[in-house]
Formats: sequence, structure tokens, C-alpha cells
Amino acid sequence: MDTLLKTKDLTINFGGLLAVNKVNCEMNNEVLGLIGPNGSGKTTFLNLISGIYNATDGEIEFQGRNITKLQASDIRSIGIARTFQTNRLCLKLTVLDNMLLGLFSKQQIRWWETIFNQKKHHLELRVNIDKCLHVLSYFNEELVEQKYELIDTIPLIDRRRIEIARALVSDPALLLLDEPTAGLNPQETHSIVEDLKKIREKTGISMIFIEHDMGVISTIADRVVVLNAGQIIAEGSFAEVSKNEEVRSAYLGS
Repeated sequence: MDTLLKTKDLTINFGGLLAVNKVNCEMNNEVLGLIGPNGSGKTTFLNLISGIYNATDGEIEFQGRNITKLQASDIRSIGIARTFQTNRLCLKLTVLDNMLLGLFSKQQIRWWETIFNQKKHHLELRVNIDKCLHVLSYFNEELVEQKYELIDTIPLIDRRRIEIARALVSDPALLLLDEPTAGLNPQETHSIVEDLKKIREKTGISMIFIEHDMGVISTIADRVVVLNAGQIIAEGSFAEVSKNEEVRSAYLGS
């Protein structure tokens, strides 16, 4: 099986602090859970992959291509999308408008075409709207029915769904999720996990997700990587890493 993502000695230094230190990680078509204590480098690792941060040293390969120096906008265009721990939807825009923003971030929209070739623009917009609504339907039809609602009127669980859907609408090969269940109660968390499992079954998309809830990790992750102080200290199945004494000491607290 071809390697989807590979990091080689990936390192980033913030003023002498090695937030990620020579991380070597490979993944294929799978769901990879990324865990570790606060400050272990998890979000920084996703920021490096998604082009938000530039590595101090090391390399990142995606589908055989070196993407280490690419900017975030270029990373999105080649098939890597992400969500954030804090919701980044535009609260005063509708659900559909937010979805279209996710699609337009990948497309090359020429302003003059929207003026001088309005028929083509309207046809493309209709196609884009249909695609956005189709992705929303991965979750439930109720979400589709809320397409004209402003985000600030939508409950948190549906905002989480919409942010995931906005990332999915650009057809990425790899989805990076930073604590997708943050702020949700146990019932809502279970619902999001079921949504992600359904999306994985429908699309076959690969995922890397950060999560503090071990129940979520054990339910959805094919494989788990554990970071501590910017370094990988264990990887394997959830059952394997949960028995690792270094992991238990660093993360599980026992």
C-alpha cells in the first residue's frame, strides 16, 4: 500500500523550545489518533502538516510529494483539509455561505468571469451549492434544512458538523481534526463519532485527529500515535499503547 503521508525528522523550534522534535511518522489510508498530554506538540504537528507553521528541520511528504515548504493555501489545494479546536465558522453568515467558503478556498475564482460570463458563473454556483448540500447530508437532512440559518443561531454540535463538512467539501484525501468533540457532552460526542465513522465508510477519506477522550480514540482510531515533549513515545493499536508504561506515566496518569 502506498504511503499517504510521511514525516522525516520533522522539527520545529520556538525560541529554543523544541515543540516537535525529529518526528518520524507514516500513515496510509487509515484513521490515525494523535494523543498526548497538554503541550506535547499535537496541534503543532497538525499546524506543520497543514502549512500554518514552517518546519525548522525535516521533511513532510504527501502522496510522494515533498510539501515541507508549501503555504497553507497550497496545502489545501493538493488535498489536505483541517478543522480547529476553536470554531472558525463565520457566525454572521449562513450555513451554506460557510460551506461555499470552504469550496472556494480550493477553486480558482476569476472575478472578471463573474461579471462577463454570468451564465457560466451561475451554473457553476448551482453545482457548488448542490455539492455543499450533498456533503451536509452526510450528517443528517436536518442540517441541510438549516442551510439558510445564520451560524450564530446553530447549536454547538451542529457547528462542529458544519466545520467538518466545510473541510470535506473540497474533496481532500486527508482530513486533520483538532479535538472535534471539544465542548460537547457525552451524547453529542457519541453522535459526532458516529458521524465520522459514517463519513469514513462513505468516502474512504484518511484522518488524523487529536482527542483527549480515550473512548473516542478506542472507538474510531485504526492506529494511535502518542506524543510527549514533542517526540513520539509509542504507536500501535489503542490496546497496545494504553498498556505502555511510558504512555501511562506521561498521559494516562497511572
